[in-house]
Amino acid sequence: MTDHSYEFLDTSFDPNQQTLSNAKCVIDLRPQLSDLLQFFIQRQGEVVLKEELFTAIWGDTIVSEDALFRAIRDLRKSLKSATGVSNLIRNIPKKGYVWEQETKVINTRDDVKDTKYSQPSSSFEVTLSRAPKRKKFVKPIGLLILTLCAVLILFKIWPQAAISENTPIRLAILPVENLTTDQEYAWIQAGLTDVVAKYFEQSQRLELVPLDTIQAVVDQRDSNVKLVNVLAETTGTSHVLATQLTRDQDVWRLVYTVYQTDKPMWSGESVGTSPMDVARDMTTKTLRELVPVQSPHMFEGVLSSNEYVNETYAKGVQKLEHEGPKQARPYFEICITQDPSFMWPHIRLSECLFQMGEPEACIKLLNDVILRANSVDNELLLAFALQERARRNCDFGDCQKGDNDLQRATEIYQRRKHHYGIYACKLVKAFGLFQSDKPDQALSAYVELLDQVVIFGDMHAQAKIHNNLGLMHYQLDRFSVARNHYQKGLELARHFGSRVTETTLLGNLAILDLDDGHYEDAVASLTRLKKMQFALENVGEEGWITLSLGLAQYYSGHYSQAERTLIEAQTILKKTHQQRLELFAWASIAYLQLFRGDSQAAATTLNQSRSIDIETDSDETRWFHVAVQAWLDAETGELDKAHQILATIPLEFSEADQPSQMISALVDHLSGDFKNALQHMQKAKEQQPASWQPGQDRWLATMQKSVEDGVAHPLPPLNQSY
Repeated sequence: MTDHSYEFLDTSFDPNQQTLSNAKCVIDLRPQLSDLLQFFIQRQGEVVLKEELFTAIWGDTIVSEDALFRAIRDLRKSLKSATGVSNLIRNIPKKGYVWEQETKVINTRDDVKDTKYSQPSSSFEVTLSRAPKRKKFVKPIGLLILTLCAVLILFKIWPQAAISENTPIRLAILPVENLTTDQEYAWIQAGLTDVVAKYFEQSQRLELVPLDTIQAVVDQRDSNVKLVNVLAETTGTSHVLATQLTRDQDVWRLVYTVYQTDKPMWSGESVGTSPMDVARDMTTKTLRELVPVQSPHMFEGVLSSNEYVNETYAKGVQKLEHEGPKQARPYFEICITQDPSFMWPHIRLSECLFQMGEPEACIKLLNDVILRANSVDNELLLAFALQERARRNCDFGDCQKGDNDLQRATEIYQRRKHHYGIYACKLVKAFGLFQSDKPDQALSAYVELLDQVVIFGDMHAQAKIHNNLGLMHYQLDRFSVARNHYQKGLELARHFGSRVTETTLLGNLAILDLDDGHYEDAVASLTRLKKMQFALENVGEEGWITLSLGLAQYYSGHYSQAERTLIEAQTILKKTHQQRLELFAWASIAYLQLFRGDSQAAATTLNQSRSIDIETDSDETRWFHVAVQAWLDAETGELDKAHQILATIPLEFSEADQPSQMISALVDHLSGDFKNALQHMQKAKEQQPASWQPGQDRWLATMQKSVEDGVAHPLPPLNQSY
């Protein structure tokens, strides 16, 4: 215990209570952060070396620099939340850190201490320090005041009893903040959060905000209070659960806080021998405070009785979210082998199989889950599996097959008042209408859904529906309406701070602009999108974005810049093993090199791309690559070879593709067939007039002149201005 507290920037720091407080807020610090702040203040104005911090805070425990960086980052966040100042702890490069803020030391030895409340517990004790002696007539008044203070404190901080049956509870579970430094436990953030959600979902009194909706805003906020406010505004969230997980040797500690509006309702901690242990204990305690637990056995069957299987499942969830289905699949297969009765790995594995192109195996797994859920009377699992089976059947082109599944799932969700489940079923139904060639009915269904989620108060859902409406109108060639929906979705996504949703909408808008001939707008959108994906370290998405940007730059007439961008795209796509797009990038680079008249560079480019083989005859990428090869052969005088190559391209592709028509025109013109050449060139312009380049117009004019004069006129360079 210390006899001092500290004051700076109208904020008080109490090391005993481990709090930062002022007129606006009270922020609890975990012990490590409290010790760190006190150490900085005691060394005010001095540069504190990293080695000193390791010794002062962790003692003999060996930890990595990452642990120190995270602790300082978290302390800075707490300080900013309290004071509004972002950099009270200044970094001195290659040396350490310094606290320069003027700080007063307040002697608290004779002060009456405020009671620190830690929840949950079964009893509440108010401990007051002994008051100094007073005159006798003052004592009754003093006791009355102390009693009133105690009652007020109790009223303020004691957790509310079970909330009224009629009070809707929409709970957002923030991703578990993993404060361990061991990479072995990297699965905790996504995996353990999923497990905690599975527990809470068993209560019919709670409605959980989907994890992807929460993740859409969680990374953009620097304090839990701000995040609570944003979630309340954008999703109608009434309660938020924030958690931090630490490990000291074999002891795991989960510290948690439940917020209502922007104020903490209560805090507590659970201690156990495994992450699953503390998750189960925390959930039980929290539910006891939020709602009455109808049955002590409500968690049975939610997870496996085998802790190894539970951890393997959580690791699989993390892998699926961050590395993809191929890496996640073995984890779920292990879970199923070790505990066949644990159904959630079956659901996750079905998702992996679907993404990996194994539809029959996906449906078979979902069938097994539905049979099992029926037999054990697990309503929530049954509804989710039915909804998933309907969605997958619709993805496979048989939406009608899923109608009964959607009806059963909707009935369960309605009975449980599970609004997000009802919303998910309606989305599948709307998509099914569109797949069944009923676009007007599908659009009506989406518009009705949009009206509902506006009332529901979920901006994330609104943005996603605007995206879907945009996609549908785009496929129906209603470009202006589609653009309007994309832009509305973008406004919403930017308002609630979702980078992921914003990038999806921005990408779709850029593709629309490319197709609609708004090339400069497409360049602007794709440039912004590329920067955002780079910031998100999403290399997989960055490849196709860079490729699209190169095409938009070409269509805008920025040829040199386009070629550089396409070369960059090819490098990214090769690293991410996206062979089809990589082949398209190679063909596009060679096309541009031929466009500027450099046959030698194009030959080198096409030679480098020969190791990539797209065998499917219906793949447009393959035929675009073949057409560019024909152009090179024509430019190097191998006209017969060029004719033979062009003859292999299916008519359904060559007739609808501007480059193929242009290359056919070139080969015919060089072969002396001027009329055919002119017809091909005219058809090329008709197909994509917005992307037509000045050089192509010069070719068209030259071919027209060749027809008129009956002699071959040399084709001018494509990339020279008038």
